[in-house]
Amino acid sequence: AEGALNTAYAQAESAGVSTVVLNFTGVSYINSTGIALIVGLLARARKTRRRLLVYGLSTHYQEIFQITRLADFMSIYADEASALVGAASG
Repeated sequence: AEGALNTAYAQAESAGVSTVVLNFTGVSYINSTGIALIVGLLARARKTRRRLLVYGLSTHYQEIFQITRLADFMSIYADEASALVGAASG
């Protein structure tokens, strides 16, 4: 998934969007490499003043994002509709 995620993020950057929304629906496992990838995307987003929003995280990964403090730097939404409302309001 790393290549696909990096490619999608690069496309969003080149399109000049101000908010990137990541969909974690159906993701049942994120290893340490995946967390590192998310941290890297967050760093890229912050450097270019983009917002990073996520939705569809399982309860377990919502807790992981809280514990690791990733949730301090990105907004977490339950579903796509909520994330899109959050993106529009930002």
